[in-house]
Amino acid sequence: KRASEQSMAADAAIMAEFGQAMAAMYGNSGQEQRRTADRWLQHFSTTPEAWGVCGAIVGNPGTDPASPALMFALKTLHDKICCDFDDLDAAARLSLREALSGHLLTWGLRPGVAFPVVRRLALCAGALAVQMQWNEVFSYATALIGQAPPGQEVQVSRLVVELLAALPDQCNDRFLGVGDEKRRAFQQLLNGFIPQVLQFLAMLGEQAPLMANSDAAPALLRCFADWVRYCPMDPAVLAGHPLLVRSLEELRATGADEEVAEARVDLVIEVLRKYDARSENLPLVQMVVPRVMALESSYRTVVSSQDEDGVRRLARVFTEMAEAYTELLLAPQVCGRCGTGV
Repeated sequence: KRASEQSMAADAAIMAEFGQAMAAMYGNSGQEQRRTADRWLQHFSTTPEAWGVCGAIVGNPGTDPASPALMFALKTLHDKICCDFDDLDAAARLSLREALSGHLLTWGLRPGVAFPVVRRLALCAGALAVQMQWNEVFSYATALIGQAPPGQEVQVSRLVVELLAALPDQCNDRFLGVGDEKRRAFQQLLNGFIPQVLQFLAMLGEQAPLMANSDAAPALLRCFADWVRYCPMDPAVLAGHPLLVRSLEELRATGADEEVAEARVDLVIEVLRKYDARSENLPLVQMVVPRVMALESSYRTVVSSQDEDGVRRLARVFTEMAEAYTELLLAPQVCGRCGTGV
């Protein structure tokens, strides 16, 4: 039997039992008590009542953002959206979407909220978008920028790119229990958003405060990488995208934030893996190869300075390019010296 909107409300007795189980699981309890609590929580997460309890925890402004209860509730909500969505009737589904939309802004703007909370909320919204075939999700996500309170534009931008990243990620996640027809339909929807997404990401990449933020900048790059991984793009358009070009050129930078540096490398590697040396990808290859080959001096620098992370990052890029462009790099009439003549 499907849950109605009213039945999604949290039962006080179950809430109390949930609180006791969480206290036993994460408090100073004995091993047997923790095992009992773990079994209860695992069973509880599969029940229809978990919708209401977890929704109440996420929707409670008094919930501690660092509490295990919040992460448990978010993970359970995500799992249930993926696997138990048929529990909900039409009204309950709409109510859940409205609630999640509010939670995204509430938690995304709350000071001191860790990245995993925002990421898990975005995954919930992404999975729900696929389940409900939420055609307006891109418009909803980008419109959040205009709702940013003064001084919190960067935080809202980070929230938006997390949500945009979750859309192709969840559509292609086999854990999400949707039929192939629905999955294909949503993928086609995403493919239609590609021009707007690329333009939006380029616009955000031009914002200095965002690119200087150690949370928002890597989130933006990871979002770009997810869309590259799952959505087919015109190689010529991708070759001219300022965020990709800048990421390649900034691989030479030393002293960069570690997470930003890793995200740059991950983006470049996604491009190399998705677009090999076939003729239709030539505009992209012509942009990528000279810039990667120009990293030789940077590689010597990080080796001599014993920067192990820097060595590893550049080695990853060299290795991926060699694998993706092997035939091209071995063709002297095309490449000249190690690809710089492409």
